[in-house]
Amino acid sequence: MEMVTPPMSNYDWKTLLAKPVRTHILHFVGIGGVGMSALAHLLSHLGHCVQGSDTSAHNPYLERLQQKGVRLFSSHHNLNVEHATHLIISSAIGEDNPELIHARKKNIPIIKRGDLLGALTQTKKTIGITGSHGKTTTTALMAKMMVTAGLDPLVLNGGTMADYDSNVYLGSGDWLVTELDESDGTHSRAHNYVGVITNIDEEHMEFYQNKETLFRSFDAFLHHIDPAGMPMVCLDDPLTKEYLPKMDRPVFTYGCDPLASVYVHNIQATASGMQFDVRFPDRSGYTGLELSLYGHHNVLNAAPALGVAFHLGLPEAVVRKALQEFKGVKRRFNQTGLTGRVRFIDDYAHHPVEINATLKTARALCKGRLYAVCQPHRYTRLRGLFDDFQTCFAAADETILIPVHSAGEPPIRRISSESLAKAMKDQGQSVRFIETFAEVTSYLKTKLHRDDMVVCMGAGTITHLAHQLPQAVHDAQNPPHDNPALKIPPMTTLPSTFP
Repeated sequence: MEMVTPPMSNYDWKTLLAKPVRTHILHFVGIGGVGMSALAHLLSHLGHCVQGSDTSAHNPYLERLQQKGVRLFSSHHNLNVEHATHLIISSAIGEDNPELIHARKKNIPIIKRGDLLGALTQTKKTIGITGSHGKTTTTALMAKMMVTAGLDPLVLNGGTMADYDSNVYLGSGDWLVTELDESDGTHSRAHNYVGVITNIDEEHMEFYQNKETLFRSFDAFLHHIDPAGMPMVCLDDPLTKEYLPKMDRPVFTYGCDPLASVYVHNIQATASGMQFDVRFPDRSGYTGLELSLYGHHNVLNAAPALGVAFHLGLPEAVVRKALQEFKGVKRRFNQTGLTGRVRFIDDYAHHPVEINATLKTARALCKGRLYAVCQPHRYTRLRGLFDDFQTCFAAADETILIPVHSAGEPPIRRISSESLAKAMKDQGQSVRFIETFAEVTSYLKTKLHRDDMVVCMGAGTITHLAHQLPQAVHDAQNPPHDNPALKIPPMTTLPSTFP
């Protein structure tokens, strides 16, 4: 958990962020990543000279940066950083990256993305949201609440917020709302006024190695919250409950436990999302709140925003309006198409806890057969959570596993989608391994019927399949007809939520 040298203390980043230096060129390695692109977008907006490299294609974040005039390189090469004065990297950048190697040779300052974000949190009153699951949606809901209240926050998120069609909201108010990535420990370097821990899971253990080190990172996160501020943790999460007695300062809790400071209850699904009641520490509260997202887990994602609304004294009308009009986050249970009353869903779930929650939500909405199509993400995650992966698809009628998205990791012997499929089949589950997107499409064309649902899950390239499937299935069900007078019913694409 060491910082990349030279350390942040050598640079007055607070001043640098506030006042761009004309001679500085900030180079982002992997600028197309969701977290990197958000920071690059902001710094460019503030007047800094920003450039970066990324090998990904058809990336909406890169397109937005290009529109802002940011210089982009489509490969990693030492010449790209020849004139750079600072190099910004994420934990995804390997030691063998040619730009990183060249920067070290030239003594160019190398800064981790999390450290730069940590410096940014010192420039505004910050609401920082971290945790193993749900932080992107929680951040987007918090942003919606603050924007609706007229507080005009700056927002940096780890996903595309549908309300703003971006991972950035460039507000000019006093507040910063940001997602804080816990995967490499840099969440602990943020300085927050409100700090939210959505949950703690034994995730990213290739970095943390053991639970004690994981807990220590959240200790550091809590210690950097302003003494006059508000730490918030979810009381429903088992590992957070285990950690709670070890916290050495009072915390504001939320959840479905009646002991929670923000107690959400009477939760039920409706035609347009979820409805629930909330009770605050002073015994006040609201009944019949309507959230425009499906799933019990999304009510928990909304609870921190309700806690902040209570803390800031926001009007009830603002709270209700923000929850009702929230459009969600792309790749979080987004409907990509509807054809022949078969619904297609795209979701980012890639951890067993997330997969289980997503499929439970889908099961409650699906009137026909539920098909789960999953692209496991990272060999190390699959190895570490192999037993949990065997049980998390229980809500699906049939599971289709496609090859692991490695995210740059080398394969691990006997750890694969094939081995997971075999283990699940041995337990009596309906599961099959399919090698390619084309083969998945061909298979599903023959299986789908009215009121079925297909949920594509993963943090890798499976989102492309989720968007290709509706049209492919529609075309298979509606072959061209010789009579031009016979019109084929259109395939409809409905963003985010169901009608």
